[in-house]
Amino acid sequence: MGSFFNVLLADRVADRNDEEMAGAIRYVLVELLRNVIQHSRSSIGGISLATYYPKKEMAEIVVADCGCGIRRTLHTRYREINKDYKAVRFATQPHISGTYAKGAYHSMMNNAGLGLFFIKEIVCRGAGSFFLGSGSALADYWGNQDGT
Repeated sequence: MGSFFNVLLADRVADRNDEEMAGAIRYVLVELLRNVIQHSRSSIGGISLATYYPKKEMAEIVVADCGCGIRRTLHTRYREINKDYKAVRFATQPHISGTYAKGAYHSMMNNAGLGLFFIKEIVCRGAGSFFLGSGSALADYWGNQDGT
């Protein structure tokens, strides 16, 4: 089963002095790695790859795991999530998380479920792409040069 995440960042990547873009790349990488630890339930962790393409001024980040999959993680908390495709689409909505049980400490719930949502927003507003796969499903999100 498992899950994989592929992020392609295109806008402003070549400018090594662009702290905002560097911060976005760091955030995406750390958040995807954190997802493996917090959600995959994998005993062997995951694998990651980051590549910079200077001629195309693009950066690509790939993270994969051999865990239980997004559907299984979310189904514990959201019983209506019973298909892989529904799970990968649902997982990119704000405040959707299978990590914290109902009744968990309030501040954890306020911050839970924002990682994939923010990654999707960063990538789409930066004219990049985001592929999220789990089980038999693949969701893709594409940004435009105008940030939509």
